[in-house]
Amino acid sequence: MKNYMIKRQAYGYEIQACITKMPKDIHILLTGGNLPHIGAVSIFEEGREKVFVQLPEHKDGVVSQRWAKELSKLLNRQVTVNCGIHYDDLTKDQIEELVKLTEEMLKEAIKILQ
Repeated sequence: MKNYMIKRQAYGYEIQACITKMPKDIHILLTGGNLPHIGAVSIFEEGREKVFVQLPEHKDGVVSQRWAKELSKLLNRQVTVNCGIHYDDLTKDQIEELVKLTEEMLKEAIKILQ
């Protein structure tokens, strides 16, 4: 098993992806903001969704599904992403910037894992 960490700063708080690469699977814990938590869990294999759970009133599934789908397709592994990023009182533009930031982090994860 190998472990990797990707970190970014946004709006005064850290966002981090803790990545564990196992022989056949990859697990990612992607959290951050002023209240890191688990808001959604996505499991994909070969680009197909196997499991998706999003807690009520959370929107973290947008990011967890994107990461799990992309990595499972590219790496031909089962990928589980637990995601929970929370910031109080962000504007729509700030939320869009955070999603872009997680996309940059995903690109870095792809480079690390390939």
